[in-house]
Amino acid sequence: MMERFRSRTLTDRGMHLCQNDQDYLNCSICKIWGTMGDVKKMSVPTLTRLLVSDVYLDRQSITEEMRNNMELQWTEVKFETAISRLTGTALTGSLRQTERVPAGAVFKDSRWIFNIFQEEDKDLLKEIFIALELLEQDYIGGMGSVDTAELPSRISKSSGTQGRHTKAGK
Repeated sequence: MMERFRSRTLTDRGMHLCQNDQDYLNCSICKIWGTMGDVKKMSVPTLTRLLVSDVYLDRQSITEEMRNNMELQWTEVKFETAISRLTGTALTGSLRQTERVPAGAVFKDSRWIFNIFQEEDKDLLKEIFIALELLEQDYIGGMGSVDTAELPSRISKSSGTQGRHTKAGK
């Protein structure tokens, strides 16, 4: 998403790749989220700054009504198909099954760690907030046209860690 927002060149598979040191040094995306390119071609360190923990389902948010609609322990199954805009009929072979958490399910907080290796890395933080805003306006996963994964983000202060950072190697 940030690749498109920042008008980066994408491969035929939809990925952005920094091809050399100069590309990487001028690329906030690769500095924050990591590079998909061949880092062996680069002589500068390609250290990922952002680490994001897994996000777990808050099991207590699942109501009895939700459970009644679930085929599996924590997910409901949905079948859908693609419809021809010309004929209004289902396209042959387009029936697919997806699993999703039920609407209203809540996930526990995620822990994000942003490593600052150089003073100018602090300027990269605003890019993360821009990415969160873009994600909040869009969706997660490949099924955005049917509202299967919206992301309401909430940034809160962590007690004892707000603003604390350490220098690399210390």
